[in-house]
Amino acid sequence: MGGNVQQTLLNEQQLRNQASNWLGQYQDVADFALPRKAWINAPKQHGERFNFNFLYDSTAIRAVKIMCAGFHFNMTNPMTKFFGYQCVGPEAKMLNENREVQQYWYDCTEVVLDMIRASNFDTSMQEFYIDHGVFGMGDICRLPDFKQGVRFDTIPVEQIMIEEDAYGSVCGVYRTFPLSAIQAYMMWGAKAGKNVIAKVLEDKPFDEFDFMWSVRPRERRDFSKIDNQNMPFESLWIEKKGKHLIEESGFKDLRHHVGRFWKEACDPRGTSPAMDVLADIRLKNAMKRTSLRAAMKNADSPVIMPNRGFVMPLNQNPAGISYRDSKTPVGQIEAWPTNRGNYQITEQEINETKQAIEEGFYVPLFRALSAIDKQMTVPEVQRRVLENMILLGPVVGRHQHEVLDPMFIGLYRDAEELKLLPKLPDILRGREFGITYLSPLAKAQRSAEVGDIMNFFNMTMTVAGGDPNVMDNLERDKMLKGIGHLMGIEPQYLAEEQKIKELRAKRQELAAMQMKLEAGQKAADIQETDAKGKLHGAKAGAEDKK
Repeated sequence: MGGNVQQTLLNEQQLRNQASNWLGQYQDVADFALPRKAWINAPKQHGERFNFNFLYDSTAIRAVKIMCAGFHFNMTNPMTKFFGYQCVGPEAKMLNENREVQQYWYDCTEVVLDMIRASNFDTSMQEFYIDHGVFGMGDICRLPDFKQGVRFDTIPVEQIMIEEDAYGSVCGVYRTFPLSAIQAYMMWGAKAGKNVIAKVLEDKPFDEFDFMWSVRPRERRDFSKIDNQNMPFESLWIEKKGKHLIEESGFKDLRHHVGRFWKEACDPRGTSPAMDVLADIRLKNAMKRTSLRAAMKNADSPVIMPNRGFVMPLNQNPAGISYRDSKTPVGQIEAWPTNRGNYQITEQEINETKQAIEEGFYVPLFRALSAIDKQMTVPEVQRRVLENMILLGPVVGRHQHEVLDPMFIGLYRDAEELKLLPKLPDILRGREFGITYLSPLAKAQRSAEVGDIMNFFNMTMTVAGGDPNVMDNLERDKMLKGIGHLMGIEPQYLAEEQKIKELRAKRQELAAMQMKLEAGQKAADIQETDAKGKLHGAKAGAEDKK
């Protein structure tokens, strides 16, 4: 065990040394875009106030909040059904069209959504998006909870060091965090170590210690066992100063879901929109300071006065009195001339810089998505959505792959262990499954495909005006179900194949009966007409004989 602790501490220290430049960059962007988290390189003292002494503009701060709200509302809003489960791999299409399979995945999705809604997912995910957009990296941790089944914790970016595998995926996380002696004792009791116990006994319970929690692939384990000591991922809790192993356990999967906004191939940490527009943020801050100085000069102009004769300081307050030495000649106090600069150019530059900052944080795109209304035509909506997804598409795809896919697959496993899921159909045993996303942004990504199908159908209908036989080229049932799948329509809203066949068979039977009735009625009408004709002829013949 001691070797594991020593190696874990060495790993964390090496990763922290490699990330030192990143931590400095995090401090720069936090100073201007996220002041409440601007304690990257130094610990925050209890009750310490935000440092706004050099900050004159809050455009970036507001833009971060709008971006965070936009991603959360359009991707992971727990009040909507923003994801679902489905089969993947061989025969996935056939399985996903099976009614029993559809109903099973629907029920599983509802169970997991109930777990999410009962947890702190909403608040934790908002903090994740803020870290994601400002620092380029966020970590939301999924942990078991004895009350709600699961809870989430957003880890501060300065506390985590990440380890990548050969494919660029995060495979290990080291978190260093402070706890007071009494907090550590409440968590682990006597297992917290002799250093912690000594502080508690010395009546110094609020002295702080650094602790580490590492989760990484277990190098050696017994595959025949499934206990915590032989899980695929090892979990170590360590008191760093004494190099004391507090607890060792394990997980079946990596409970840390780390997302990178943009990422270079050779660097484990990501870059962010805030880093891209940091120069504009600094420029806007400087221009705002200059414009404020100009406004204050106009409101309270400096003065020109003789260097002698007045008793200082000069009182320029309302109803203030300034005294002059009567022995010196009378001097004149004049206002310093202001408005010498071209403020219109400054204001134009400020507005352009503000627009650049908001565009960097996708603010106009989210505003455009929220501005879609019922008065817009379908082509207008599709064009607006496609324009937005050109920029948002890669970000959404990476976020789904790195964070949401492993999170929701893990939540399914958690619900399975808690015995909350319905009975697994026999047809799904041994099958692979994955996630389909139903959020507004996910649907927007698929809207182009839906638009292509509808455009093709409309063009076919136009051609069918000249030749109705061309409609035979379309599998209209499959087209409709495909559109429903792309739009995330729930399976209970679509009729089953057997029911459709029965309805159509009854419709054909009724049509055939109607045709028979109409044919019988027509034959009867013909017979009646013929009989009337014969009767009329007989009467006419009888009259001729007379």
